[in-house]
Amino acid sequence: MDEILKSPQKIAAAVNEKCRPLQHFHDYLQYGFYPFYITNPIDYYALIEQTENYVIDVELTQQRNVNPSNCRKIKALINVLAQNVP
Repeated sequence: MDEILKSPQKIAAAVNEKCRPLQHFHDYLQYGFYPFYITNPIDYYALIEQTENYVIDVELTQQRNVNPSNCRKIKALINVLAQNVP
C-alpha cells in the first residue's frame, strides 16, 4: 500500500503497458465483476438473480438462521437498494 501511495503514476504506467483497463471500465460499470457475463452474456441477469435467490433462500436461512418468512422482505429491500444509484 505504501508503494501505491508513493508512486501511483509509476504503477499506473506499468499496468497500462500490459493491459488497458480503462477500455473495459464501461463494461465493468454495466455488468460488474461477476464472471457470469463472460461465460454467458445472454443469461447474465438471470444468473445474478439465481445467485441472489440462492444466497437469501438457502444460505441465510440454513447457515445464518434467518427466519424464512423474512426472505421476501430482504429481497424487497435489495430491490429498492439496487434501483437507487448512490
